[in-house]
Amino acid sequence: MAPELKGVPRLKKEEVEAVLARFAHMSRAEIRAKMEDPKTTMLEMMVGSVVLKAYKHGDQNRLNFLLDRTIGRVKEKIEVTLPEPTYIERFEPNQPVIELGATEVEEIEE
Repeated sequence: MAPELKGVPRLKKEEVEAVLARFAHMSRAEIRAKMEDPKTTMLEMMVGSVVLKAYKHGDQNRLNFLLDRTIGRVKEKIEVTLPEPTYIERFEPNQPVIELGATEVEEIEE
């Protein structure tokens, strides 16, 4: 840890989520007023800035950045197809081999 960070409280995920939730329910005017308030924390200033820029520029990436950091990324699904016929033998603890593959294939004589 950098020496200048010793004694500085760590930022918690819940704090960021709470600030984002507050800003998500504010109007533009309310966000601008909050940004002008001298009592506004730096975290609120940063989140407010990102929210306003996302709105002003229609920037979906900024919104995704905030949501990914608080709610979490959307899980992507990957489809896997295996050749037919396929068998998979279940892995059992303390077994030396896991077998995966196609059943025996007959050779075709030409």
